[in-house]
Parts: sequence; C-alpha cells; structure tokens
Amino acid sequence: MATRAEGASPAIIRLDETDPTPKYQQIAEQIKALVASGVLPPGAPLPSVRQLAGDLGINVNTVVAAYRALESEQLVLLRRGSRAVIHPRLARPSAPLPTAVERVREMLRHVRTEALLLGMSAEALAALAADVVHEEPKEG
Repeated sequence: MATRAEGASPAIIRLDETDPTPKYQQIAEQIKALVASGVLPPGAPLPSVRQLAGDLGINVNTVVAAYRALESEQLVLLRRGSRAVIHPRLARPSAPLPTAVERVREMLRHVRTEALLLGMSAEALAALAADVVHEEPKEG
C-alpha cells in the first residue's frame, strides 16, 4: 500500500509485507531517504499520524513509533497538537561540519567490515559504493 506525504507530491511510502524489517522502521527509513534526497525539505509537513496509518492500513501506534524514531534522530520535529514536520535544522550547510564527516567515516568503516565479512573484496565494495552514490534515490 502507498501514500503521498502532504507537502511533497512525489513522496511515496510503501510497506513491504515480506520484509522482516518492522513497519515503523520501514516508514522511518523511507522518510529519511526522502529527506536526504531533498524531496522532503526542512519544514515540510508529514501526513498526520491518523492519515498515514489509514493510508497504509496499519495501527496508529506504528506511525507514532516511526515519527518518534525520527524525532530521536532530530530529523522530525514533533509538537503536541501540531503536524510533524521535517526538522528545520536540516537546512543544508554550504559544507559539512567536521563532526558530520567523521560520523560518515565511521558508518563507512562499519559497512566495509560487514562487506568483507560477507566475502566482498575492497574493490567490489568501492565499485558498489560509487554506483550507490550516483544512483537516483528510491521513492518508497
């Protein structure tokens, strides 16, 4: 099932019933991808909890869990009685902060370790990373 996030017409959230990833996490990851790709800019409203739950045919608590997970990462701003919005602090700086670069470096080290444990060579991982960096962001 799919839904459009209000304020961003191409934003589509889809749940994969065959994916073992919890539904709240699927929602959170898709919203993160839409934010990262610029489809959902800072300040963009997200669908209400009830609207998104109804559109996806899931319990409202699942959407609440997704929005709270995004809030804990400071990607979404939640205010009681107001619609959730993409956090205004995400306005892109002209250059990444050194702490952001180090955070990405640590994530890449983790991915490298996982890839090597799965039998992938460093060269194959580098080629795959280049492909991922240059591919179009997925919607949903």
